[in-house]
Amino acid sequence: MLSINDIKQLSAQGRHAEAMAAATKLVRKNPNAAPVLAIFAFVHLSGGQYDKALKVYKRLIGINPAVADYHFNM
Repeated sequence: MLSINDIKQLSAQGRHAEAMAAATKLVRKNPNAAPVLAIFAFVHLSGGQYDKALKVYKRLIGINPAVADYHFNM
């Protein structure tokens, strides 16, 4: 299983399908872990899936509303 940093690199390289597959696996294993959800949202955002990214960022804000990045990325 790839790490969060590996997934960020895949996304930065434009390998969005691979990044999404890896992020999805992480979310399935850790569905309430904020760092995992944050990378999931990031991959959606960087892949142009804005509506899906918005849903995940809203969920993250529900988990921890004090994180400014979640609000900013919406």
